[in-house]
Amino acid sequence: MSGHEPIGGHLCLAVTPFSDDGELDRKSLASLVEHLVAGGVDGVIVLGSTGEFFSMDANECRAAVAIAVDVCGDKVPVIAGVGAPGTTEAAQRAAAAADAGAAAVMVPPPFYAPAFFSTGEGMERHIRAVAAAAGDAEVMLYDGGGGIEIPVNVTAQLAASVPSVTMVKLTVPLPQKVAAIRDATDGKVRVLCGNDALTLYELALGVDGVAIGVGNVVPRDVTEVVHGYQTSDRDSARKRFYDKVLPVASIALCSTPEFIQVFKASLVEMGVIASSHVRSPLEPLDPIRRDEALAALKHAGVL
Repeated sequence: MSGHEPIGGHLCLAVTPFSDDGELDRKSLASLVEHLVAGGVDGVIVLGSTGEFFSMDANECRAAVAIAVDVCGDKVPVIAGVGAPGTTEAAQRAAAAADAGAAAVMVPPPFYAPAFFSTGEGMERHIRAVAAAAGDAEVMLYDGGGGIEIPVNVTAQLAASVPSVTMVKLTVPLPQKVAAIRDATDGKVRVLCGNDALTLYELALGVDGVAIGVGNVVPRDVTEVVHGYQTSDRDSARKRFYDKVLPVASIALCSTPEFIQVFKASLVEMGVIASSHVRSPLEPLDPIRRDEALAALKHAGVL
């Protein structure tokens, strides 16, 4: 990505705010991105799983990228998720994201499709086509997107032949892949931890950053944890992680299908976004879950 430092550090997977009636809340999205940038994030990822891309149409996706790019300006890069079940739609989303100014696109394997191919060749063709559609934008492979693992040999083949493939978000709980990917790609590909539970371990293994969602609520704390490990100030980083980051992650992820809802409820409480609405098939938090989650976050000093 010409003119920019390598993408890495704390990349926050932003939620996508909707109004109470389910419309894309552009004002709240801009407010959220401002909140993340003020919190010191090194990049903003829109339209990941945390961003509910699966319930958004093409026009909304393009608008979300454009809003994030406008707010971020030249301060931090915007990475756009381009997940889709088919190659044509994913390529169209990638082209639109690049046209809207995204510095990189995050490409998961084509979900559902793996049921119909038994080798990595179909996955590789899919990613090549999406990367080509993204033009000059960098490509972040999403290893574990939709629960589908990208084999190391596929990552290596893509890295060797597609110059824009420069990053892997490692969500599968296999920390040994950090070294395996680096070895297989001769260090060309930057590896990002995409698993909240493995954050400290994979930072200790030397990942180039994190791509997680807990920073929606505590952006400064996640940034300080990542930078602390990168500058060998690990004791301070560990304290901040256990005091601030882990409580949010534990509360949000104790019921995995509801982490987006917990992030949104917290952001409403913080005055960052206007509504905690999520689109179907997600369901709103029940009142007890919401009250207990917010009470726990307040007890932890996060809210």
